[in-house]
Amino acid sequence: MTLEPNNELAQADRSHQETVKMYREMLAERDAKIAKLERLETIACEYIKRHEIFCSESIYQMDEVILTATGVIEEFCDVVGYYEIEEAQE
Repeated sequence: MTLEPNNELAQADRSHQETVKMYREMLAERDAKIAKLERLETIACEYIKRHEIFCSESIYQMDEVILTATGVIEEFCDVVGYYEIEEAQE
């Protein structure tokens, strides 16, 4: 007696493997987003501490905060990326 391969079982196994792969990819994307958020929080907290920003008014009253803001904006863009200009549609 020969054993026939169980097509349903093989199909279920492939489906399971695809599902596992999909979830692993989703988890990797989530982990990458969490890492970006943590990095952004670190940059912001370091900037706030460095300039002793204790309320919103202190942002506008300290020239050093305004003068160095471009640097922290660049750090943010380095983490999340820069705006991509789409070519004009003709």
